[in-house]
Amino acid sequence: MRVYFDMDGTIANLYEVKNWEVLLHKHSVTPYDDALPCGNLNKLMELLRAYDVKVGVISWCAMNGNYTYDWRVRQRKKAWIKKNFPIASEIHIVKYGTPKHLTIKKELRESAILVDDNKNVCDAWKGKAVNFNSYEELMEKLEKVLQKAA
Repeated sequence: MRVYFDMDGTIANLYEVKNWEVLLHKHSVTPYDDALPCGNLNKLMELLRAYDVKVGVISWCAMNGNYTYDWRVRQRKKAWIKKNFPIASEIHIVKYGTPKHLTIKKELRESAILVDDNKNVCDAWKGKAVNFNSYEELMEKLEKVLQKAA
């Protein structure tokens, strides 16, 4: 079983970084350096290890990016994941707006679970998805989905 996590607003608290949106429009990558983890990622990683799932991250580059900026964003996001969410063995940082289900192999889509704070992204996912409004809700919903899939 595989579980893919969105990054911004799901595992990284980007939206709490001061002036994050203004900085991204200026093509700054510092918000990705400054973002703190959402909730208790150690507890989340313990849950994932308990169910022995493969973990990945599917995240978008910043809106209105260009080749150079997207490359810099990818490097910063990968560094953030390595430091804060090292359980992720598969990382896809894709152009903003790319349908997330298209980033993984077709044969993996049916059994893969997406965890994302964006309801529209979850609705577009071609399989099981977990949408949430708080970290506590995320942990509850994810554990239920993992129990059913196990």
